[in-house]
Amino acid sequence: MTTTHLQPKLKEVAEFIAKMNSFHKHHIGFCGKKTDGILHTLQEDFTDIPAKDAFVTVTQENEIIGLCGFDADIERETAEIWGPFVCGTNGLNVSKLLWESLIKKDSA
Repeated sequence: MTTTHLQPKLKEVAEFIAKMNSFHKHHIGFCGKKTDGILHTLQEDFTDIPAKDAFVTVTQENEIIGLCGFDADIERETAEIWGPFVCGTNGLNVSKLLWESLIKKDSA
């Protein structure tokens, strides 16, 4: 069973990004590879929309298997997308679920 979480814990978000970003094929340069640094960025640099409101995760058996979020700049009407980060064999479906959840969250 797969569950979408609209307000994940930031520590879990940072841990998952650090884990996924350590693999070359998943690496996104601006995110970093260390949990503490990523967590600091999420807590301090997401100012227009707090990071706790800007991420969605997909879990399976209580483990995060996918994550996507955004850092909004309301004044410029832009956003920097963080992800999707997906582990496992069902990447396309998980990515689609993440994106759809993020879009619904934004329009709510």
